[in-house]
Amino acid sequence: MKLYHNFIIENKKSRGYWTKDKLQELANKCNTRKEFSRNNGAYWAANKNKILDQLFKNHPNQGYEKTKPGYWTLDTLQEEVNKYKTRIEFKKNNYAAYSTACKRKLMNLLFKNHQNEGYLDKEEWIDNSYVIYVYELNDYNRAYVGLTNDINRRDKEHLFDEKEALYKFCKKK
Repeated sequence: MKLYHNFIIENKKSRGYWTKDKLQELANKCNTRKEFSRNNGAYWAANKNKILDQLFKNHPNQGYEKTKPGYWTLDTLQEEVNKYKTRIEFKKNNYAAYSTACKRKLMNLLFKNHQNEGYLDKEEWIDNSYVIYVYELNDYNRAYVGLTNDINRRDKEHLFDEKEALYKFCKKK
C-alpha cells in the first residue's frame, strides 16, 4: 500500500494540470475507460471531478468494455475464445467474456478444440485444480475442512489473516 501511495505522490501533477481539455484529449486517444485508467493521474482527476461520463459520452459503449446484457451468447463467446491460444490469455484480454463463460460453466466446451484444451501445459491444469484439505485441531477436538485451488495461499490466509474464521477460532480458544 505504501509503495502505491508513494508512487502516486511522486507522480502527481501540480494542481490545475489536468484541465478538462487535456483530459478529453487523452480520453479521445483511449478506446476504453480501462485504457484511460492506466494513466492513473488523469483517471484520478477525471474521477474526482466526476467527469468520466462526459469524457466518454461519444465513445462506443461509453468507453466500457462490458457489453450489453445478453451479448455473450455461445456463438459470441466461441468467437472471442478463438482469438486466444490459452485460457490465461483469454482471461487477461477479455475478463468480461471470461467471467461469463466461467459462470455459465462453458470453459471446457469453448476450449475443447484448442491444444491442451486451452491450458498452457499439464502443470497449469494441475495449478487450476482444486484440493480438499483438513486442519486437525486436536486441542479442541475439531477439524476444519476446506477447498482451494492454491493450498499455499490458503494456508497463509488461515494462519495470518485476522478476518479468517479458522484464525478467529484458534485465537478465541
